[in-house]
Amino acid sequence: MNREKIERALESTAGKAAIVFLIGVSAMTIGIETYPSMEASAGPWLHVVDKIILALFTVEIALRMYVTGSFKRYLQDPWNVFDFVIVSACYIPAAGTYLAVGRLLRVLRVLRLMTIFPSLRRLVEALLRSIPSMIHILGLLLLVMYIYAVIGTFLFREAMPEQYGTLHESLLCLFRVATMDGGLDIMFEGMKTHSWSWIYFISYIVLVAFIVVNLFVGVIVDSMSSARRDEEQDPNELILAELAVIRKMLMAAPYQQAPPPAGQRKEKISADHS
Repeated sequence: MNREKIERALESTAGKAAIVFLIGVSAMTIGIETYPSMEASAGPWLHVVDKIILALFTVEIALRMYVTGSFKRYLQDPWNVFDFVIVSACYIPAAGTYLAVGRLLRVLRVLRLMTIFPSLRRLVEALLRSIPSMIHILGLLLLVMYIYAVIGTFLFREAMPEQYGTLHESLLCLFRVATMDGGLDIMFEGMKTHSWSWIYFISYIVLVAFIVVNLFVGVIVDSMSSARRDEEQDPNELILAELAVIRKMLMAAPYQQAPPPAGQRKEKISADHS
């Protein structure tokens, strides 16, 4: 069986559906083990099914390595590295105190769905691409929270010592307010001592919960749109880009005048002697 046939079988709809089915069965077996009664009755069978699924995943990865031609070429794709690490980690022996670690590694096999569906891969790639911009937004968020925490500590330290007694308690309280977890109750309690404190809380909620969070969403959406544009790039643009590279290489090469044909050289030599 040649490599082209194996590659078509792996990338076919039936091949991908089989991998998704195995991932689903693997997730179900791990979920069943969370019920002690069901694990006690079907534990041996669950372990057998798990070993079979792991063996099939190993065969799949081996076939993909055969299709790519070498192990090094297989690892050039980051998603292949992800699959290889996830499946290889399941071979780590786990028993006794490390049983929970083994189960955690088996749960990670569900993440292989990201390598099957292009939409999930595009989403993960967009998230990774947006990390640099998100770091700047996170810095802005921390700066705003720090300023409001210092102000809140000075304003509400005596009235609400449990929420604003110290700086770190103020930061935790502001995190609750940003997530709307009892934020209104905290605001009404602060208004008992400072009737104008609603300005403090409302302005903080508008800045953090609406503006900064929307900045996070905007960065991720922009990254997803950029990733989609890269995938849908016009083939003509790729050809033009390649031609531009070839033209640049030719222009950078030293110019050498082509020698004249042999007949013209003989005529020139005879003319010089005459």
